[in-house]
Amino acid sequence: MTRDLRIEFENAFHHVINRGYHKMNIFHCQADFKRFINDLELSFESHTLVIHAYCLMNNHFHLFTETPHANLQQAMHKLQSRYASYYKAKYKHPGKVFEKRYKGILVDTDSYALDLTRYIHRNPVGPIVIDAASWHASSYRAYLGYDPKPKFLDTDLILNNFDTDSRIARQKMQKHMEREEGNTWRAQDFTNSNSILGSESFIERIQTKLPEAIDTEIPSLIQLKAKEKVTALKSYVSCLKLPARIQKAILLYGLRKKTPLKTDQINNVLGEDLSCSGISNRIKSLMKRSHKDKNIAKILIEINSMF
Repeated sequence: MTRDLRIEFENAFHHVINRGYHKMNIFHCQADFKRFINDLELSFESHTLVIHAYCLMNNHFHLFTETPHANLQQAMHKLQSRYASYYKAKYKHPGKVFEKRYKGILVDTDSYALDLTRYIHRNPVGPIVIDAASWHASSYRAYLGYDPKPKFLDTDLILNNFDTDSRIARQKMQKHMEREEGNTWRAQDFTNSNSILGSESFIERIQTKLPEAIDTEIPSLIQLKAKEKVTALKSYVSCLKLPARIQKAILLYGLRKKTPLKTDQINNVLGEDLSCSGISNRIKSLMKRSHKDKNIAKILIEINSMF
């Protein structure tokens, strides 16, 4: 099984999730929740990470964190190692405590900070409690001023989105939390390839921050590049002074040779309903034509040299 891809750079924001091995409970009592919060504070303060929201459930946890020094992996290793050692010793547990290292999703805070915070805080609503403020193991009560704010928790990023007056901001946040549609917004519905919670424009921005070796491993970025290639190929082919059917055959050739698009995606671009063998046959026919037509042969060479 391949590991989840880690995307890290300075001042990035992440939605971090992990759960117990085989979905087992990892928190059984108040002492367990308190121990994890303590380990969270020690691990994140030592690595200068900031938490903007958190919620601990019985068998999993959510963190909305900021990484000024691009060191989320080190902080999470320390956090999970400390808590796993505690759990194994307390419950005489011989095996794994967590299902995996963790899932860290890069977050576009400009678009999703408020909804993600709401999603995290509302996790226990329904399964455990009737309202988010009733759950003791999340940051929401600290946001409302019901509980002391932990040192590692920063509430300004979220509250300032509602109002600069903290009292008014809390009131508006409560309304945001309690709006009628309940908890229908789900982070996974807006996540690209399990790695990025953000739009294509956000993906384009972070692309400049990543080394090429990582860039080429991210499905979201691969798809973005594919879209750019499709646009370039369509633009190139549209300028050719050739019959429409030949233009379409050349575009088909370019899509197959220069992009990672699958058969159904190629059909969507072409407005066709070709099978895999149908695509291959059209490309073969075009190749035969190029042996007799020097202009088409030159065009295919140019396409092969693109990107």
